[in-house]
Amino acid sequence: MSFGYVPSPASAQLEKAKAYLAPVLSRGGYTWDECSRLIDSGHAQLWMSDEAALVSRRDGDTLELWLCGGRVVNASDRFLAVIERAARDSGMEWMRLTGRKGWDRHLAKWHWVKVGEDLVKDIRA
Repeated sequence: MSFGYVPSPASAQLEKAKAYLAPVLSRGGYTWDECSRLIDSGHAQLWMSDEAALVSRRDGDTLELWLCGGRVVNASDRFLAVIERAARDSGMEWMRLTGRKGWDRHLAKWHWVKVGEDLVKDIRA
């Protein structure tokens, strides 16, 4: 199920996103073609700034922050506010980030908590 579909950005932006995400795609065992197909179909969402790219995807009532690349810490506060609002407006209740050690300190100010290996946030309120 998709939400908040935004048509793919211009090819120059896609090339920039591809460059930002290449390291995390290869570490995760994914390809840009797989990621791009999910974005194009609306099953994943691409969020970009001048210095970073983030891809989210829906998992039931949870929005997973799936892939992050570039200088994401610099852009994360802007990304998180917009992404959280979009997820809540689309009826989701949780956000989840998996496998990103060290983010717990940064995300604590946004009320994310560590649950096992994941960081989660209740966005129902």
